Amino acid sequence: MRDTVYFLAFDGYADCDAALALCEIRRPGSYRVQTVGLDRRPVLSLGGLRVLPDLAPQDIDPARAALLILPGGTAWERGLDGGAVAAARRL
Repeated sequence: MRDTVYFLAFDGYADCDAALALCEIRRPGSYRVQTVGLDRRPVLSLGGLRVLPDLAPQDIDPARAALLILPGGTAWERGLDGGAVAAARRL
């Protein structure tokens, strides 16, 4: 069952990129949202929001994935690593 939306959160992610989408996605009866970090350590967005990721990339369940949200941010310019790109390809 594809009932989970994964949101990639990394240091310097653009929190404004997915804010409205996440509000709609989280409506009751819709999808479960889980944050994915490059690891399980807290990350800091461009707007200063500190987020503790629910999962690391290797914990993503492709069978449950309805959507993977990849926000903009400074890490893309530096070459994002940590398994996030490989996880996206698995989906």
